[in-house]
Amino acid sequence: MKSFTIVCGAAKRCCRTKVLVETVGTTIYPANGQPLTLKAGKNKGKESEGMICAEDEIGLGNKP
Repeated sequence: MKSFTIVCGAAKRCCRTKVLVETVGTTIYPANGQPLTLKAGKNKGKESEGMICAEDEIGLGNKP
């Protein structure tokens, strides 16, 4: 299994929480909006190799 560094800006995210993660190069299809291909970037000054996804960000539902 490969490790990735994912930096999340969500204030309420806890350690050891199971989440859906998409890595750099993945195209996501949000419920509302245009498809987006993930690129490497910085969050809070640290390199991030992907993102933690909510259901609506990958087209599986809508946030309440």
